[in-house]
Amino acid sequence: MIYFITDGTYTKVGYSSDIQKRLSTLQVGNARELRINHSCEGSRYREDFIQQRLKDKRVRGEWYDITDEDIKDVLEKTPEPKCWVDDKNNLQCHDQYIHIMYSTATEYLQEEVLWSPFLEHFYGDCENWKQS
Repeated sequence: MIYFITDGTYTKVGYSSDIQKRLSTLQVGNARELRINHSCEGSRYREDFIQQRLKDKRVRGEWYDITDEDIKDVLEKTPEPKCWVDDKNNLQCHDQYIHIMYSTATEYLQEEVLWSPFLEHFYGDCENWKQS
């Protein structure tokens, strides 16, 4: 689950399988009272995309200066990705698994320069991807 936990000023955007436990853990180190502002279904990959879209509003780490409207907007614009590349350079697709050889992924990353455009490329339809 993806969560948006606020202290009334800033909002932490994260992923957890147990949001209440995560809230309790965060509260221990925070002098301000925290509350869950919003939560939704989603993977760590969707969390990454949401954080990328909010990068201009980042205060520190995973804490952002965002409004309820920002949350609504980012959730509408950031559905669960259909495909993503894991930390072992495997292309992962829901209901599919396609392996990318390290050299293929590295070549593509060098062409695109940044990791973000590489992920954005696979954010949509992965049907055209052909296994190397």
